[in-house]
Amino acid sequence: EIHQDDVVCGQYTGASVEGGHVAGYLEESGIPSDSFTPTFMQAVVEIDNWRWKGVPFVVRTGKRLPERTTRIDVYFRKPPVTFFQHEDNSGNPHGNKLSIILQPDERFELSLDVKRPGDGMKLVSTELEFAYEDAFGELDDAYETLLSDVIEGNQTLFVHSDEVHESWRIWANVLDPTVKPLEYLAGSDGPVV
Repeated sequence: EIHQDDVVCGQYTGASVEGGHVAGYLEESGIPSDSFTPTFMQAVVEIDNWRWKGVPFVVRTGKRLPERTTRIDVYFRKPPVTFFQHEDNSGNPHGNKLSIILQPDERFELSLDVKRPGDGMKLVSTELEFAYEDAFGELDDAYETLLSDVIEGNQTLFVHSDEVHESWRIWANVLDPTVKPLEYLAGSDGPVV
């Protein structure tokens, strides 16, 4: 289950940017001045089984962020015991992280701590990356693919009604229209938590 403490909701406010002013959500046309509609959400969710226990999955989405992106970050557990020191003298190894970037440039990034070759017991952080465009060339726009699947009757990637119902069941207890979202400036990374 997801609880209110696992979720941060935000709403962007106006900001001065190069060339003028970006309106806040409540300044947008047709938006009531007392709206509590979130424009940002971050949820930290976990899978309740032995393999993934203690591994947070961080899901973030929002409007008026510095870049348009959809991503999932998975922060792997740190080992309970380590013989290594991180090269930046921070002590223990950093947790490895898997980032799944769904848009705008579909790719996977895996951030790992690895032992530096040689006699020392020092770790350095490194990144492995796989980008679909690098491997397969420019991809069709997501909407082109979706419309093509509709025309061909391919329902492989479509959400079924039981998945929609389960999704609403999971998220319903954190969707509270009476709670004012935290404010964040348009163009920032979201609310400060």
